[in-house]
Amino acid sequence: MTVTLQNLRAVGAGVEPVSLLPGQLAFNVTDKIVFVGDGSSTKTGFNGTVSGGTAGGGWYAMPMDYESLNSYFLTNPELYGDYPTNNQVITWSTNLNRPIWTSGGTAGSSQVYTTTNADVVLAPGATTSDKISAAIGVASPDKGNVTIVTGVPSDVYQGLYFFVTSWIRGAFYAPPTASVVTYNNTLSGLSAVTVQQAIDEVSGLTNTAETTANTALTVANAALPRTGGAMTGFISFKTGQTITGGTF
Repeated sequence: MTVTLQNLRAVGAGVEPVSLLPGQLAFNVTDKIVFVGDGSSTKTGFNGTVSGGTAGGGWYAMPMDYESLNSYFLTNPELYGDYPTNNQVITWSTNLNRPIWTSGGTAGSSQVYTTTNADVVLAPGATTSDKISAAIGVASPDKGNVTIVTGVPSDVYQGLYFFVTSWIRGAFYAPPTASVVTYNNTLSGLSAVTVQQAIDEVSGLTNTAETTANTALTVANAALPRTGGAMTGFISFKTGQTITGGTF
């Protein structure tokens, strides 16, 4: 003869026992929760919520399925397809609402990504932030994450970026050169729009002025010998000009 033993049970969602004897078990099969009588006068949920019960017929409850326990315990990130590398630690991602493996060696350290200006140029996206996320392959970065976009001074996207609600450039990866620094020409009268252009333009004007001065000096030296000799050629005077011969 087969004897079948069954504990107290319910199959409706949200159904709870009114009271239980100390040590008595009851199950909600639908919600996958076990209730254990503890001799108290209250009903205590697994999350700590306490409500009134029958004197001496109280109980505490515990979930029995993975989804419910996942709200209370740290789930193995491997179940999400994440596999750690050396020195990574587990941190919580508010954007993904789950734990993730993070590089840095200490809990709470920021994830650092690297990419190139060329990769960002080719990446899809309507904004610089979108293009950087696409280039590093992270759709939902965490606040405080860092991306280094390598490049040269003339590259559009090169720089050090921090993620707040979007990627914001905090500094240039390569120091800007004179050829990319804007020059204000409103006061100088130059046509240059960059510092390098202004340097080149001023250098050109200086060379021109120097050439003109040297030419004038050559002409003067030829017409007026500085020591000895006699002046040759005709001298033109203005009408009414006074001429003093001086003393010999």
